[in-house]
Amino acid sequence: INAEYGGEDDRDIEQKDEEDKEMERKKGEDKEKEVDTKKGASVGRMTQNRVRNSNETYQKEKESKKEDNKQWYQRRVRAGEHMEESMIESYLALLLGLLTKDEDALHRIRETLQPSPKLLIEVLKKFLTFMNMVSLSSAAASKSGMQQIRSIVHWLNAVL
Repeated sequence: INAEYGGEDDRDIEQKDEEDKEMERKKGEDKEKEVDTKKGASVGRMTQNRVRNSNETYQKEKESKKEDNKQWYQRRVRAGEHMEESMIESYLALLLGLLTKDEDALHRIRETLQPSPKLLIEVLKKFLTFMNMVSLSSAAASKSGMQQIRSIVHWLNAVL
């Protein structure tokens, strides 16, 4: 009977079945290895992406900090310039206030500061406010200076 169907006996069929099973098993193992390799590559790519993303995030944060520092520095420079201008205005107002004690200088100052000679008083009041904030540390030394400035403000209120 076996000769009629290709001449194979049961042992040959079983052997071929085992060989087929072995080949299927090897194919499965190869597929598993391929999947593992792909998973490993995928994990490697994911790790690379994470590193790349974290580097990009770090670079963005670094740029943001640089920009913040730059803006902070620019604001500080502007504040320093404003402070310098305010101090010059204050000392100039103080000087002009002292000059008003002279009758001729008073008339010239009134004419020069038209239409608002009261500007001297406003500047000196701001200066007094600043002096009060600063004088908390050295009250004795600045009290006499502040009293002089107050007397000039009262004088200017009277004559302007």
